[in-house]
Amino acid sequence: MQTLRILVALIALVLLGGCATFKNTPRQDYTWEIGKPCEQVSAGLRMDRVEPNGRYWVSGTNNTSGREFFECFNERARKLPYERWFEQHKGEYEARR
Repeated sequence: MQTLRILVALIALVLLGGCATFKNTPRQDYTWEIGKPCEQVSAGLRMDRVEPNGRYWVSGTNNTSGREFFECFNERARKLPYERWFEQHKGEYEARR
C-alpha cells in the first residue's frame, strides 16, 4: 500500500510538472488576443486552436462563410501588428525563462 501511494505521488508530480511546461508561444498569444473578439462579429464561429507559429483554426455552427470573422481578424492585425504587440508584451516572455 505504501508503494502504491509513493507511485501515485510520483505520477502526480510528473504530470503537474509537465503541465507547467506547456505555455503558449508569443505568436499563439497574439493570435488568440487578436481573434477572440472577432467571434462576436461572426455569429456561430469560434477559434478552436492556434499552432505555435500563429496558424489558427475556426469552426462554425451555421453555414456562414466566415467573411466577417476574417475581415475583423485582418483589421485588428493591421491595427496592431505582431512586432508592436510583442514589444508591448516582451517582459512577460522574458520573465518565463
